[in-house]
Amino acid sequence: MRLGVMILTRNGEGYDGRFPGKGMAELFGKSTTLVIIEKALSLKTDGVIMAIPDTRDSDVLRRLGEDAGIQVYQGDPVDILDRQLRAMRVADFDMALVWSGDCPLAMNRYNRPLINAALERGPDWWVVDLGKSYCPMEGSVGGVYSIQYFESLRKIADRDSWKPSQREQPNVHAHRTPGYDEELLKHTYSVELPNGPDKTKTDMKLSIDYPLELAVANKVCRYLGHLPESMEEVDLAYRSIHSL
Repeated sequence: MRLGVMILTRNGEGYDGRFPGKGMAELFGKSTTLVIIEKALSLKTDGVIMAIPDTRDSDVLRRLGEDAGIQVYQGDPVDILDRQLRAMRVADFDMALVWSGDCPLAMNRYNRPLINAALERGPDWWVVDLGKSYCPMEGSVGGVYSIQYFESLRKIADRDSWKPSQREQPNVHAHRTPGYDEELLKHTYSVELPNGPDKTKTDMKLSIDYPLELAVANKVCRYLGHLPESMEEVDLAYRSIHSL
């Protein structure tokens, strides 16, 4: 079984007016995308592939990925489901930790348990995640998905003739399909972290969708002197910054 990391990102222009150029915005001295690439490589999986839109503004991301020595797949700018499935096939992954470009603060101390659990259980599990009890950690951790998961979404999309806008958010629209949630639950394994969810809460929004959120993330990194490595560090820095 091959398990790798798929970085799903774009540079913001044209399709995400909230933060143009987000993929190359600076976080603690490096672009947000390079931060994610380096973290992904340090996991030492079977490979890393970056799935980006086939658009001119994504060329800078393609060059960044190639310079870092990872695979890059460029596909449909709107049909994210198709882009993810094709990237999985190009990389020959059975399972992949999917890392959103919105989440450069995601931490490997939480991603590694997901990868270990996925390797132990295999691709018959469509999803390996931290479960709903860790919702406050959104943006600090990814999820491991099997190629069967993406193929199951593709079948629903083709059967129900999803519009491009629906294929841009496949998870959201799949949950509106009768019976899908029950089927997904049968194939989902949730990992419990040793310290439990009580040690992983913070008031800071960890995913970066707007320039202001990036500014806050940079303040946290400067306070710590490094990229945060735990939710406890994030919470400490965030509370300290707001008390000044």
